[in-house]
Amino acid sequence: MTSPGVMTETPTRDRPLVLYDLLEQIALLELVGAGPAEIERLAQEYRRLRAGL
Repeated sequence: MTSPGVMTETPTRDRPLVLYDLLEQIALLELVGAGPAEIERLAQEYRRLRAGL
């Protein structure tokens, strides 16, 4: 198990599912009014994975 904030490499075949999950998490955080830093962290991860497809 990895520590929070430690990114592991996602296999390419799993990335569409992970991207979808990240978008859902971002939308939920925006809905509940989470801090912009947490939203931006997930958005950066989304952009990183999307660029790798």
